Amino acid sequence: MVGIAAKGSFSRKLLKSGLGSAGVNVLQRLLALGSGIILARGLGTEGYGTYAYALAMMGLLMIAAEAGIPNLLMREVAACQAREQWGALKGAIVRGSQVVLVVSLLVMLFGHACLWFFRDHFDSSFYVTTLIMLLVLPMAATLRTMASAIKGLHRVVAGQAIEMLVPPSLMLIVLVPVFLLSTKYRAPEYVMGAQLVTMFIVLLLSLVLLRRLVSVEVLIAPRVMPSGAWVRRAIPFTLIGGALIINNQADVIMLGWFRPVSEVGVYRVSSQSAMLVGFLLQAGGAVAGPHFASLFANKDRHKIAKLLRRTTLLAALGSLPIALALVFYGDIILALVFGEPYRVGGLTLAILTVGYFANVSFGPVGMLLQMVGEESVTARVLWVTAGLNIVLNLILIPNFGSVGAAIATAVSVALYHGILRVIVRSRIGV
Repeated sequence: MVGIAAKGSFSRKLLKSGLGSAGVNVLQRLLALGSGIILARGLGTEGYGTYAYALAMMGLLMIAAEAGIPNLLMREVAACQAREQWGALKGAIVRGSQVVLVVSLLVMLFGHACLWFFRDHFDSSFYVTTLIMLLVLPMAATLRTMASAIKGLHRVVAGQAIEMLVPPSLMLIVLVPVFLLSTKYRAPEYVMGAQLVTMFIVLLLSLVLLRRLVSVEVLIAPRVMPSGAWVRRAIPFTLIGGALIINNQADVIMLGWFRPVSEVGVYRVSSQSAMLVGFLLQAGGAVAGPHFASLFANKDRHKIAKLLRRTTLLAALGSLPIALALVFYGDIILALVFGEPYRVGGLTLAILTVGYFANVSFGPVGMLLQMVGEESVTARVLWVTAGLNIVLNLILIPNFGSVGAAIATAVSVALYHGILRVIVRSRIGV
């Protein structure tokens, strides 16, 4: 009877977390869509392309700035909580935050030096936008670290909200008045300035939230700082995060090399729209991640398999209607929502949608492997597919533009998740 009650309690807790996470993801996508519409219409294809390019560069710099710590921290916090190692839990949060803060500040300084050195090669709008982006970088990296610690405490919805929901909400609050004041403020540098203000506020909120969510046992426990080996274990996560960011940003960066910045703006809109397909899988993976770590620590493979199947099925069924609408009516949707100049992104949107839906059908296999200590093999596979992504972009973009970038991204990302699903079955047996 106790086992049945415990099983029911676990299922109810998982369902509650899943619904909450899905709600956060829905709201985040709606807010991102709202701000995307405002930016796309207000900045135009060229201004929005400049802003998107700066964000893509920040994504690449986040590889070094995060140093692989956020996902490692989420795993370690969840495992320490499962074993009731309160001092080690406190030490992991402190050490992880210290590493990310120091490394991200160094990356920011290096970026400023490079930007100043090549300043004559950029127009004023691009230069100022990139300059402000570099100030946002360390705050964004620290925020992700705090959010990952909160998720590791099994407060997944709270962690997702502070990372995914609060920033776009505040961004809209700051952005709308700026755009309404004068048309001269409808420029990418002012938008990035609003991003800077927003990120600073959210970072302060995340620190307060984490302090309130840790248990009394953690607060009073003597701090047990992890060894240097703990920090070295972040290297595979750095490789994984780096390859993921390359897969997500290489298309935008390389498209900007070969094509006008206005085409980058159209592609960005198409890419963001296609990502709507994967939000349910993202929500399910974020909820399942800490549970994967806890279940693996207790050697409960049966529940791991069951959790993986449920998460995959729910994400696929929920994403299918969205995928069908974007594939068959994407050009109409882009024109109605973002404006007529973005209608040309319909084919790009359809290709990316097919690729992202393929990812959903494989389930949160990447998160599972990271949470059970198989991050090294995940990193190797991811870097192979990231290399493929770069090669395909180099081949396809010069001849096919944004369509070629979409094909490269869809193929490489879908292949990555397919290979990981095979590895999950062979190594974990689920």
